[in-house]
Formats: sequence, structure tokens, C-alpha cells
Amino acid sequence: MKVSGFNVDPRRRYDGPEFMEYCISEKAYLPADRDRTPCITCPLGQLCEAGFHEQVRLVTSGQNPSLTECKVFPDEALTRDGLLADLSADQRAFVLRHVFDTEEESRND
Repeated sequence: MKVSGFNVDPRRRYDGPEFMEYCISEKAYLPADRDRTPCITCPLGQLCEAGFHEQVRLVTSGQNPSLTECKVFPDEALTRDGLLADLSADQRAFVLRHVFDTEEESRND
């Protein structure tokens, strides 16, 4: 699979311009050319893959690859319920574990 002429298939090494991409699972910015095979089985893989394609499109057109820079989100979209809306059960569980850290919350109770 190619975007802007560069390989973006997570089963193969990305071969385009370098940029940093935020990984929710790792809670860190990682280089775009990293081993992205864990993305294949990640519950958010489809969402992140679409975002990765957009970032490649942005960086290859000379723009900042940030997906959130200069974006305005309604307050309700950033609440726990807003972030979980429209996600599958697997995606919700992943977000609760990696974003809201419900495992740590339950250990502290």
C-alpha cells in the first residue's frame, strides 16, 4: 500500500520522510520508520492507520504532520464518554487501559 508514493503498509518498513508519530499503546512519540507490525493487531489499528496515512500526506506536502495542531475540539468531545463514543468494545477497552489507565485506578482502590 502506498500513500504519496511511499510504502505505508504496517507489514513492511515505511520508506518515506521521517516524522514522529504518537502511539497510544506505548504512550510515546515514535519514529514513523519503526517496526509497525504491532499496529496490525492493535484494537486502534484501523484508526491509527488512517491517521498515519494522513500524516504521510501532510509531511510529503511540506506541512506539519500533527493531526491536532490548530484543531479545536468541543469540551464534550474530550470527556471520557466523548472519547469512547463510536468505539467498538475492544477499542473502548484499549482506550480505558491505555488512556485512562483503569487497571492502575482499580489497583489503587
